Amino acid sequence: MTAQPQPLSDPWSRLSAYVGALLGLDFPGQRHQDLQRSFRQVARELGYENSVACIESLLSQPPAAELVQILAGHLTVGETYFCRERPALDALATDVLPALIRMRRASGRHYLRLWCAACCTGEEAYTLAILVHRLLPDLKKWDIAIQATDVNERFLAKAEIGRYGAWSFRNAPEWLHRYFSRDVDGAYVVIPEIRRLVHFGTLNLVEGEDGFSRADLRAIDVVLCRNVLMYFTPSHIHSVVTRLWQCLSVDGWLLVAAGEAASPSRIARFRPVSYPGAILFQKKDDREETTSTADALAPTPAGIAEVHTVETAARSSVLPTTELLARRARDCANEGRLGEALTWCDRWLDADKLDATGHYLRAVILLEQGDAVAADAALQRATYLNGSFIMAHVVRGHVACREGNQERARKHYVNARRLLLPLDPEDIVPESEQLTVARLTQTLQLLALQEGAQ
Repeated sequence: MTAQPQPLSDPWSRLSAYVGALLGLDFPGQRHQDLQRSFRQVARELGYENSVACIESLLSQPPAAELVQILAGHLTVGETYFCRERPALDALATDVLPALIRMRRASGRHYLRLWCAACCTGEEAYTLAILVHRLLPDLKKWDIAIQATDVNERFLAKAEIGRYGAWSFRNAPEWLHRYFSRDVDGAYVVIPEIRRLVHFGTLNLVEGEDGFSRADLRAIDVVLCRNVLMYFTPSHIHSVVTRLWQCLSVDGWLLVAAGEAASPSRIARFRPVSYPGAILFQKKDDREETTSTADALAPTPAGIAEVHTVETAARSSVLPTTELLARRARDCANEGRLGEALTWCDRWLDADKLDATGHYLRAVILLEQGDAVAADAALQRATYLNGSFIMAHVVRGHVACREGNQERARKHYVNARRLLLPLDPEDIVPESEQLTVARLTQTLQLLALQEGAQ
């Protein structure tokens, strides 16, 4: 028997619409019993004995951040475990990641950017970190960034601790246990070598563009967003998939759950790639789509007209604003369009030759292209113009280390550590892609130990 649509005057239909707008969760009429059962816990936590009275109160006021967390805590699903849906992980471990690693080795760019979206209590994010660890015997030479986000801060608190019971290993191979220690209660605790590869943070996938504009969620190589889309409304599925597409690098990969992959029309703008027992989705390398994505990411709405304005201004020797040029350079770099990024960077520096940040970004782009000599020259200009430019010193140290000049590398690392000393440990280091002072200091200390051991 088909469920009858509920009128919007019905409190549960109104709550369903409210939850859909706030968290993207889909509770149609046939799932109102599930909503009622979960919402009773919300009402109880908010001090209401009557769920309908609680609904009326919620709908009468703007949602506070604390309320969002309470709703997420009771309405989102916490079902996850290590090595879930093995065929997709096998494809990742035997084909996608090895190919990516080979490409990066060949180019001399030893980095990987991975993201576990809707990471729940962390099992999937740590599974990803373990796969990377197994594939990289020279892990210490690589810059590995694994971001793990979720809307539910209670889940994230558990993920940060990294402590799990046997039930989380119900589908895991025996070798996985070597990446865990046992505490006095017999629980499994993620070893520090794996734990430090993963960075957890709060993100509501349906909240809007702001969360996705973070520097650490740009040019991602692989995104895992599994067993998430199935709970969203159709409109939110479309918007989230579009934003994930924008966050991926050229030829980047998206992994969704097997049930979600069975409806590839929902994963628009991606190319489905079949593997034994799994379908993965690769970002289409389509010029028209790449251009539209760059325009969508640009902070100003002028699009092509804006590009024409910049080019016309350059030809007429009327300098456009450096902010506009800087945004264009960053957008292209984040999308992996390095040639265009370098062109915008050069125009930025034509407009303001004394902008240390422009020289730094130019150096980073040149390093991505494999031109270490030109990159070091640009970094030298950046540190000359701004002696307190921490990341310029850090990257100069990386360049020197790569060239085998340990003494010069040590000098730049020492300069960076000296500049970090007076800063608040929780401050974000400028141009560091959201690294805190404390985390960068720790990284530099580890580098110093490595240098001392050589």
